[in-house]
Amino acid sequence: MTRTTAEKVIQHLLEASATLNETVRVMQEEAEPAFIDYRRRTGQIMGAIYLDLIKPIAKDFPDLDPANQEQQPTS
Repeated sequence: MTRTTAEKVIQHLLEASATLNETVRVMQEEAEPAFIDYRRRTGQIMGAIYLDLIKPIAKDFPDLDPANQEQQPTS
């Protein structure tokens, strides 16, 4: 995979995760059992996006790993 492709794929995966996170916010309006179940399932999907899709790409391009980017100091 080229770096350009890796950057695009990771960006789309991060956008998908952000969208999933927003759906959890929407579900907060539902009854607690439905919300808790939805939040758990969504968390599993978001975890799979990171572990199964992003991390393998980040092995070749460690600087694209969001976990590494969060640790870098900002100016």
